[in-house]
Amino acid sequence: ELEHLIHNPFSFYVKHILKLRVKDDWWAPVDARAFGNLVHDVIEKATDLRPDVLVAQMDMRAREILGTGGALFHFWHKRFVEIAPVVAKVLGQIPERYHEINGRIKIPIGKSGRVVRARADMVWADGVMDFKTGTPPNKSQLSQGNMPQLPMEAFILQSGGFDLPPDVSVSKTPIMSFLQMKNGAVQNIVYDAETTQMMIDASISKITELFNIYTAGGAAYEYRETGDDKYKQFDDLARVKD
Repeated sequence: ELEHLIHNPFSFYVKHILKLRVKDDWWAPVDARAFGNLVHDVIEKATDLRPDVLVAQMDMRAREILGTGGALFHFWHKRFVEIAPVVAKVLGQIPERYHEINGRIKIPIGKSGRVVRARADMVWADGVMDFKTGTPPNKSQLSQGNMPQLPMEAFILQSGGFDLPPDVSVSKTPIMSFLQMKNGAVQNIVYDAETTQMMIDASISKITELFNIYTAGGAAYEYRETGDDKYKQFDDLARVKD
């Protein structure tokens, strides 16, 4: 959610200060978000990583959403067949892994600091992983601190801030990776410990700067034009067309 503060502060203000939400459009067709939620949920709950089992579980969930025989179901099935072997290989190399884990860290700003909370797709002793059925942030965005989600999760892991079993000895030099499940480009994108630390430092610097501007400094949460739809959902409220 901090990405909203970076890319369009007005969007962050509406969601987290005014606490407004956009109502679901019940007439909207099934979209990429539904596909992503399905894949995330199956991976998170998987106890058997054999590719054929993963595909079967994803197909079953897809039938619940789409029915069978439609063109979209067959397209999703093709994606599942492409995704499953990579998921099996990557996750099979990390036997002790934890999914959908909550964590928190305090950023020292002002007298009391600001708490940043996260819910990680996957954590293990030596790193953090984000599942992306679309395109993950690129190295430039991460290095500039403009996409802080995964770097901040790595920082929380490094600092012992995740709700992990007490016997898990977390690394002080974690790595981070994006399990990219994009159509035609399924792969695991890994950043080593040195690069991860650089991205952690950039994200902390960016977040500290913004908190000092908007919360401690009391600046207005201005609207910024952006080409990314996820930061434009409150354009009507901002009266952009006016």
